[in-house]
Amino acid sequence: MLTIERILCPVDFSEFSDRACDYAHSFARHFGAKLFVLHVAEPFVPIDPSYISPSLIDQIYAQKIADAEEKVRELAARQNWNDVEHEVVLERGAVADAILRFVEGNNIDLITMGTHGRRGLDRLVLGSVTERILRTARPPVLAVHSLPQGSGAREGPVQFRKILYCTDFSDNS
Repeated sequence: MLTIERILCPVDFSEFSDRACDYAHSFARHFGAKLFVLHVAEPFVPIDPSYISPSLIDQIYAQKIADAEEKVRELAARQNWNDVEHEVVLERGAVADAILRFVEGNNIDLITMGTHGRRGLDRLVLGSVTERILRTARPPVLAVHSLPQGSGAREGPVQFRKILYCTDFSDNS
């Protein structure tokens, strides 16, 4: 049987990751698991140190981390994680790589993350962090979309009534 003791919820401060936090929080409370909330500050452009000084790169990341810390405080105030053990982690680098490193380095049992549901050219150009994590992460991944249209604000914790499990009977599924 799957034991869930450590849950990771990567956040990008979108409504999608807010909703994923709702699910992660509910799972953490249900299983008595520790919740890790991870934000990764990614460079806004590929930076070559021969063009920009390393100290300027550090300043850019420091500002991005400071902005992320403020957003994490706002997120924590909205989410109210006081009833579960939790830890907020801020990293820097390529988002998918940082998430996968964190998963392996911290023995994560479940990843809960938002998905923007991009298609076509947006997906091709922007890529999909969630898709890469779904394909390559060791633990199970719960991909969460936003609230349904017109549903308004959430009314308390996520309650699970039914879970649909889809399989093709392969080893991966």
